[in-house]
Amino acid sequence: MIKECNLCWWSVSLYNPSVIYWPRYKHHNDKWSGKSASYIYQCSSCKARVWCHGDTKKPFGTLADKETRNARHLTHELLDPIWKSESDGDHNKWSRWKARKKLYKMLSIKMWIPFKQTHMWMFTIEQCRIAYQIILDYKKNNE
Repeated sequence: MIKECNLCWWSVSLYNPSVIYWPRYKHHNDKWSGKSASYIYQCSSCKARVWCHGDTKKPFGTLADKETRNARHLTHELLDPIWKSESDGDHNKWSRWKARKKLYKMLSIKMWIPFKQTHMWMFTIEQCRIAYQIILDYKKNNE
């Protein structure tokens, strides 16, 4: 559970996504009744936010402003197709997990950060830029 913002140190609240993204989710309002909903932590001052895992209150990573969220999203979009294709189209969760872990391990080594901190939703903008270039190089060398 997040209590204060890692960017400005103000208080953070847990929200139903429909509160923050009302225009996008207004026609799915019953989906966000609480049982199957995902939640969002958002800073009351700078509006930095992060989504939570499934129906838990466990955040995916750290709070991020819009620019950082966009950088994380773009880097994630570049990474996902690689590990999905490296699992040989196998829909087995174990082989997909191994392929994904291999790529994150490579990022950890090349970025000189601990493996436990090598998670896209924890990266800063600068880390996203570095990861993006590493992933591009990996794609070019493994095509």
